[in-house]
Amino acid sequence: MIGLLEFYPDLKQQINIRYVDFQRPRPELVAALGEENQSCPVLILSAAAANAPSDIKVRYVNGRAFVEGSREIAEYLAHTRGTGLPH
Repeated sequence: MIGLLEFYPDLKQQINIRYVDFQRPRPELVAALGEENQSCPVLILSAAAANAPSDIKVRYVNGRAFVEGSREIAEYLAHTRGTGLPH
């Protein structure tokens, strides 16, 4: 994800980026998405942003929508923010 953010620096201004410790548990993610969904990277979506194209796997938990994994996040951002598709 760091490479994507460096290639598209405007994304840093468009999304709220938070870094969490590698070691689990990751309290901020557990509070937001539950203990079983604390993998990184994860993109937690606003309610309006949850309407992603059908080929993007948006998951829901605790009333929140999120996309998990580098490739999936990159695909989501390509469809919603106009970045290039991962290959």
